[in-house]
Amino acid sequence: MPIPVFQTLMLYVLRLADAGEIKVAEAVNRMVGEFSLADQEREELLPSGRQAIIANRVHWSVISLVKSGPV
Repeated sequence: MPIPVFQTLMLYVLRLADAGEIKVAEAVNRMVGEFSLADQEREELLPSGRQAIIANRVHWSVISLVKSGPV
């Protein structure tokens, strides 16, 4: 399965937030499991080479939810 876009991750982030406070790193680990990402997909980096794509997308999901108000 390809790495989901951040908009797809927003529902899952909301569910995690509803269950209580969670660190972004833990949310990333749960998304890896939720979407059955292979090790290669989990380790795939942005073109800058500084951050994993899945971590970046989870961060953007959190930022979008915080700015729009639900979190």
